[in-house]
Amino acid sequence: MNIILVRLGGETAVSTWGVLMYVDGFVQPLLYGMCDSLQPSVGYNWGARRFDRVWAIERWCFGTAFAVSVVCGAAIIAAPGPIASLFIAGGDAEALSMAVEALRIFGLTYLTRWLSYAAQACLLALEMALPASILSLSTALVVPLVLIAVF
Repeated sequence: MNIILVRLGGETAVSTWGVLMYVDGFVQPLLYGMCDSLQPSVGYNWGARRFDRVWAIERWCFGTAFAVSVVCGAAIIAAPGPIASLFIAGGDAEALSMAVEALRIFGLTYLTRWLSYAAQACLLALEMALPASILSLSTALVVPLVLIAVF
């Protein structure tokens, strides 16, 4: 990613990517931890054939992941300047401007990112490793490469 960013936008683009990764470092562990921690409960209830409990747990998982994503995405979109300022020292106006725009776009990704975390955790708990792996590779590699080509 850094090679592509250096070619397309120089050092400022790489710095902006770093800001996005720092911000994501606060939100992503929340989503991953919430969804992943429910796998033992889902797997146990699936094995016990308590499907009602599996679906109840998954409704909470998907609903909470959605709520956390919407709140975090809204916060990122609402306050990109102060957030970017936390990570860009020295008042570099160009870097700050690029980071603010990038954060506004990046905040929108949380409207869909919650779904992949919750779905992957559910699929893994239900012993569907291949679909979970395909989903994971798609969100981590395929979709970003397609978006690079589009933008």
